[in-house]
Amino acid sequence: IATTHAIVCAVVGVGLYAEALNGRKFLDIVVWWISTPIVAWCINYVVGRYFYFRTIRWLTRFPEERLKRIFSFFLTISGCYVAFSAGSNNAANAVGPIVGIGLIDSG
Repeated sequence: IATTHAIVCAVVGVGLYAEALNGRKFLDIVVWWISTPIVAWCINYVVGRYFYFRTIRWLTRFPEERLKRIFSFFLTISGCYVAFSAGSNNAANAVGPIVGIGLIDSG
């Protein structure tokens, strides 16, 4: 279970206990949890189906050494981006419930 799912469900539990759950908002979140992976799969399928072999064919025109340098550069950049975004995402997940219960002012 992702941290985000655990946090949302914990807040839902508190909302149920306090009889203050915004059911409409929770339903919106659940719909996005279900639909986002399906839409992402469809996009990936289309990209893979129509662009994968064309890209491979196009890349075979370049010398192997040049491709290694280019891919190494972009792999490093994407790794840095993933590390940064993962850290940013988890920080928000940790602070969100604290703000939600009023220990820290969000404004």
